[in-house]
Amino acid sequence: TCDGGSKRKQVVVKLSKLRSLMLHTDWDERIQFGDELLTVEEYVKRLFGALPEFLDGEEDLRVRWSQPDTRQQLLEVLERSGFQEDKLEQMRRFLQMEKCDMLDVLAFLAYNTTPMERERRAEILREDLKKKVNKQQQEFADFILKMYVRNDFKELSEDKLPTLIDMKYHSTMDALTKLQMTPQGLHDFYLTMQKDLYNGESVMRLNSPQLYPTSIGDIYSGKAAE
Repeated sequence: TCDGGSKRKQVVVKLSKLRSLMLHTDWDERIQFGDELLTVEEYVKRLFGALPEFLDGEEDLRVRWSQPDTRQQLLEVLERSGFQEDKLEQMRRFLQMEKCDMLDVLAFLAYNTTPMERERRAEILREDLKKKVNKQQQEFADFILKMYVRNDFKELSEDKLPTLIDMKYHSTMDALTKLQMTPQGLHDFYLTMQKDLYNGESVMRLNSPQLYPTSIGDIYSGKAAE
């Protein structure tokens, strides 16, 4: 469950003949959509109807969400269509999915998938990484995942990596030394983590150790970036 835990007014929204949603609001809220002021029910129906126009199915959504650039592109498409990020955050609250990734909110609305809490998603990846990386790399991955659990996908943007490095190591040079990585290797590590974080409900079990290099030879030979 992704339940945020608070008690709110319950509103049933009928999306189709076969599907209804339970929303939880604090009051009789309204949402601005262009020139219209919609009820929560009307806005959810608009979003439910629009998502299939932007996506080719659940797998397409997951693949796009697993990469920072395509995730941002999708958010920009949604924003231009009237579904700004702050309104998506409202949807997450109405669905009591505050502990879930925004991916789960969109997938649940569009495809009626079972949501997963961010903590559980991070826990699965942590366990998998223990078999693939060295201790220092594991510590950095744990730090990234801790920030992700706290702040959601916002901690996984391309421009967030320098901040995460600075918070953990205070300088890029110290990070590269301790992690035994090249700049490209560190960047690839960050992106590969995200792909695995979002790749299905069980998270992909890696087949190639080159994705998470554990030796300095792999990194400087270029294998880490293949």
